[in-house]
Amino acid sequence: MTSTSLFLRESTAESHRHAEKRPLNRALARGDISHAAWLTSLEQHLIGYRALEQRLDLMLVSHPAWAAAFAENFRRRVPDFKADIIDLGGSPTSAPLPATEAALHAI
Repeated sequence: MTSTSLFLRESTAESHRHAEKRPLNRALARGDISHAAWLTSLEQHLIGYRALEQRLDLMLVSHPAWAAAFAENFRRRVPDFKADIIDLGGSPTSAPLPATEAALHAI
């Protein structure tokens, strides 16, 4: 594991432990999440990933040395989220819920 991967794993461990205790993620792990809840989750993830990828694009313009870290192994998630949401009958233009809105401000 690279030092960057290790840093990311260690620095987000507490957040992941917290997320694993949330009702939605517990339902997902048990396999009993409703279609509506899953679709809403995907729609909110799309909003977050769209913001993250836009922020990354801006960062790469101002810090081009980071481009190598995202060249071959970096895969954009927005197209996959959009396709899944459409396949499941959702909207790729949903509005952010309050928790997603808070995350957007952090990004």
